[in-house]
Amino acid sequence: MRTSTALLPLAVASLVAAGCGSSSSSNKTTSGATTATPSGGAKVKPKTYKVKLAGKNEVPAGAPTGSGTAVISVKAKTNQLCWKFSNLQGVTAPKLAHIHQGAAGAAGPVVIPLSTAAQFKSSGCAPAAAGLLAQIEANPKGYYVNIHNAKYPGGVVRAQL
Repeated sequence: MRTSTALLPLAVASLVAAGCGSSSSSNKTTSGATTATPSGGAKVKPKTYKVKLAGKNEVPAGAPTGSGTAVISVKAKTNQLCWKFSNLQGVTAPKLAHIHQGAAGAAGPVVIPLSTAAQFKSSGCAPAAAGLLAQIEANPKGYYVNIHNAKYPGGVVRAQL
């Protein structure tokens, strides 16, 4: 009984330490003042991530010569995630675009749909929960943006945030 009581503070300290910290990206730029406060009390700052899309980043592999640029902006004040795709090459007839949760080299679930099958948009904004935006900002490398088409239903091009 003494052993488990002595380990409890250590376990709590480990859990607290694991929840602290954040990732940074050389591709991202941050601007703006603190705006929203999601559940948990953490402040969310508007952030913009400019990333290079590539077919080789997809899992399974996308278009071998596919490339482009994505600018993803977190709009905490309005609970939106905005995007703009440009310089797309090797991305024929894009159908869908999403933000997925998943580390580099792994496929993950869609967390924010950007464009739908009804109409692909190269730019726009989508609603997103404040808590999800805070999670993305706390660990941007744990999320990725990609574009899908009929030839590459798993994704033509992809980039981690």
